[in-house]
Amino acid sequence: MANYAASLKAHAVVCRGAQQERDTNRHIHVCWVCVEEDLRRVEVAESDLARTMAEAVPVVGVITKARADRGFRAVVQEFMPAAHNVVRVRALREVFDDGHVLEPMGLRELVELTMTLVPEGQRRAFVAAQKVDID
Repeated sequence: MANYAASLKAHAVVCRGAQQERDTNRHIHVCWVCVEEDLRRVEVAESDLARTMAEAVPVVGVITKARADRGFRAVVQEFMPAAHNVVRVRALREVFDDGHVLEPMGLRELVELTMTLVPEGQRRAFVAAQKVDID
């Protein structure tokens, strides 16, 4: 348990240290805490990480590999109350053996939400740094 507490503290120290940098481009402006939808659970560590990071920066819960919500987004919101919002995403196109296709989703929403949380002075840099061509 000591390693767990030390790890949480280390994350907070890194984040706060980055906030002290003179160069604002080196600051951490938003934290995404990712939970894989297939696992259908939020670990205590993920909840604690969201809470700890939210003391320094805005946090967004990100559900990755999204296929079927079945109420999981609400569970993540419950376990990450410090998160500004929870967004379900699927970054890659999936093709199943039977030919069924799941297209990427949620990336635009994640970027748009993140944009609202990034300090105004850094928004242009955030936009310029995006490598995802959503269209």
